[in-house]
Parts: sequence; C-alpha cells; structure tokens
Amino acid sequence: MSGDLPLNINIKEPRWDQGTFMGRAQHFFMVTDPRNVLLSSEVLEDARSNRCQSHPKWHWSVMLVEILKTKIAMF
Repeated sequence: MSGDLPLNINIKEPRWDQGTFMGRAQHFFMVTDPRNVLLSSEVLEDARSNRCQSHPKWHWSVMLVEILKTKIAMF
C-alpha cells in the first residue's frame, strides 16, 4: 500500500483529480480519520484547541505537512 504514495509530497497540488467524485472521495477518505466519529464534539474541540494553543506560532501548512507525514507513516 505504501508503494502507491509518492515519496515527495506537494501540498500545493491535490493528489487526486478534484473535478471528479472519485478524486474528491479519495481525498476525503485520506484526510479523514473514521475513529473520530466515535468521539464527542467536546473531546474533538478540546483536542483541536489544545493542539492550536500548544503551537501558536505554527503556520497551517506546517501542521498539514506534519499530518501528512503521520498518515503516510501509518501505511
């Protein structure tokens, strides 16, 4: 499965064609963790606020790269 993922990540271009349903679906399932459905809104909001407060100077793109690296490492 890790053979399907590129080694160089370009966050400026979508990995899949966003003009098609399948491309948007693939993107959605790649960036969404289905385990979050089991958590309450309160727990999710707490996690989000803790993450943002612990790294107030982080730019959103740095956080995105970190998330992508983590997801790729999972495969």
